[in-house]
Amino acid sequence: MILKKILDFSSIFLFYKKYLYFLHFFKKIYNNIKFKTKKGFMSKLQKFGDLIFSKTFAYKFISYFLFVLFLIIFRDFLGIIILTFIFGYLFYSIAKYFKEKIDYAIDKLFKHKPNNFLKRMLSLDLMIILVYLGFIGIIAFTVSRMIPKLIYELSHLPNTFPFIADYINDILEKLKGIMKFNHELGTNLKQLMNSSDFSIYAEVFQRLKTFSIISLKVILSLFMSFIFLLDRVKLGEYLGNIKKSNFNFIYKEYKIIFDKVVKSFGVIIKAQATIALVNTILTTIGLILIGYMNGGPYPFLLTLSLIVFLAGFIPVLGTFISSVPILIIGYTAFSEAGIRFIIEVIILISVIHFIEAYLLNPKIVSKILSLPVSITFVILIFSEKLFGIAGLLLGISLFYFIVGILSDIDRTMEKKKLELKE
Repeated sequence: MILKKILDFSSIFLFYKKYLYFLHFFKKIYNNIKFKTKKGFMSKLQKFGDLIFSKTFAYKFISYFLFVLFLIIFRDFLGIIILTFIFGYLFYSIAKYFKEKIDYAIDKLFKHKPNNFLKRMLSLDLMIILVYLGFIGIIAFTVSRMIPKLIYELSHLPNTFPFIADYINDILEKLKGIMKFNHELGTNLKQLMNSSDFSIYAEVFQRLKTFSIISLKVILSLFMSFIFLLDRVKLGEYLGNIKKSNFNFIYKEYKIIFDKVVKSFGVIIKAQATIALVNTILTTIGLILIGYMNGGPYPFLLTLSLIVFLAGFIPVLGTFISSVPILIIGYTAFSEAGIRFIIEVIILISVIHFIEAYLLNPKIVSKILSLPVSITFVILIFSEKLFGIAGLLLGISLFYFIVGILSDIDRTMEKKKLELKE
């Protein structure tokens, strides 16, 4: 009941009207009691009061108040909201890239006679659908082909390193659960198609219910991002109607907030995904070469590649985190090579770190991640403490989002100060 009242449009409008009424009332009182002075502390206090009681500040306050209220109400769904945004932003960027390349190729192919029909056929919506289908295909291939190999590698890892046996066995149980769920669900669905026994329905839904909550969140986020992208034009037109209402200031403020979200979360995560992929490819090639230089294939290559890719999303720390298992596993397998092997791995990691720091980061991320290393470490430590593993992945993005919002407020205050001076 409380949630319904909070989300009710008329209630928000009433709150907005009351807030402006009280603001106008207190501003009248303030104008009557303020001192007519142009110098000293009281002058600065008056300027601050003029800023606080201005309509610009009121609009900012209401917009951010509603934004924070939204986050509090839907805090249990923040994981899904963030994942939906990440999927939508990444897949839209990929689809847009392919669309631009295809349009360029069509223009080159039909120089003298533009072929708009072919461009319409190969639309952005079609590119979005193909990108999502490609992603689902990759996931299906990973589950059916790569996970069994990963299980095989992990099952042999405790024999080499007994002290991590408990952690590995826990991961193995989860991976085997995914494979078992995949097999049993397929069997149950076949039975469901050939039977009218309602107990099979219950069994299928029970399997779905017991499946990993994280996986369900990912699937839901993937589906929601797909729907939002296909419906983006109509959604934009619908939200554009707010411009013509009494809440047009909210549209402007939230457009600024959304731009900050895109820049802080979207651009940085997209950049980190690109860097993580490049790092993984280079590291895998390097480990294959080091393995054959020392008389055999590098052990647990798939597992190490997965660790490198996931660690690549953690700025600065990622390279060092992934290098620890590479050194330990490699040194155990190629102990005869001794110090020579360690030097080879250190050279490989140093070269990849150099490529990331001096070639990939400046070109892909530009100045977005130009934080001092010391501040980056502090942010990662605090964000990990507050949000766990998600803090390591999103801590820097969240920091830039907060800095962006504060910068916007600061610019607004400076602009208002200049107006008051005039």
